[in-house]
This record gives sequence, C-alpha cells and structure tokens, in this order.
Amino acid sequence: MDKILLEWLKSNRSVSLESPRRTILHTKTQRFRIIRVHETKRFIEIEFSKQFTVLRLEFWRFDTALEALRRNRGKWTRLGTRFDSEDPDTIEWQIQNIASQSMSFSAIHFLNKYAKNEVSVKPFNNIAHSCSPG
Repeated sequence: MDKILLEWLKSNRSVSLESPRRTILHTKTQRFRIIRVHETKRFIEIEFSKQFTVLRLEFWRFDTALEALRRNRGKWTRLGTRFDSEDPDTIEWQIQNIASQSMSFSAIHFLNKYAKNEVSVKPFNNIAHSCSPG
C-alpha cells in the first residue's frame, strides 16, 4: 500500500466523506466513513451513512488502481465504471479480472476442502462450477 495513501486513510478514519462523483458527474452519492484500517490483514472497511452498510476493500484494489495511474502518468486513464468496463485498459476491468481469478480459486479451494467426495469441482471460464460425481 502506498505510504501516503495509507496515512491519508488512517488520518481520515471516522471522518464523514463523500465521493467526488457528486460534484464532477452530478450523480447521487452516499456519505461514508472509514471505520477500520487493518494494516496486517491488508484491508479497510468503510460504512455508508444512510444504510450503515459496511464494505471491506482490500489493499490490492488500491495498489492495482495506483499501478494503472502510474503506468499512464500524464495520459488519460479510463476508470471504466460508466463506460466500457470490458476494456482491459480500464482500472475497473483490471480489478474485476484479479477479483474473479481470486474468487474462482477460493471457491475451488473451499469446495475441495469441505465438500469431500460429495462434489467434484472444475474451473470453467474463471468461474467455479460444481457438478455431481460420476
């Protein structure tokens, strides 16, 4: 995790924050606050003000976004959120790609560990599918 970003996250813990999308894109946003910065487990948790929903964001997501910004320094960097998220040049696609690979591996590991011989698991297109044995 970038040291400057980590310090900013820690110094803004419990501060009510709002996405810049409200000002830039004139969209509705929810206020949120950082409720936990867990350095050893490498994640933060944010809580949205209206619904008190807690969202965990792992450090690798920030690292991936910062890598893309550094790689494109001085050039436009597409986020991909409203525009083509299927484009590998967008930050969103890169994060989704890493997450889907990780989730596929986690699902396979979980099912192999806990399902024993009841279910056989085969990865298919980065998604874990289960099927009956035999």
